[in-house]
Amino acid sequence: MINVNYSSTKSEIKVLAQDVIHRSLPQCLAADKIHFVSHSMGGILLRKYLLNNHIAMSAC
Repeated sequence: MINVNYSSTKSEIKVLAQDVIHRSLPQCLAADKIHFVSHSMGGILLRKYLLNNHIAMSAC
């Protein structure tokens, strides 16, 4: 399990999405599949990230 902390009031959603998800992905190097579990702002950040990015397991 990976848990990345962030301050939801310090940056815009588009900036937070890139930062938080981008920092999370390198921690999944050994995974065959990634499951995201989020709540509230975390779900918003993930959805924003996925609008503009594709997660390829080879990139993790």
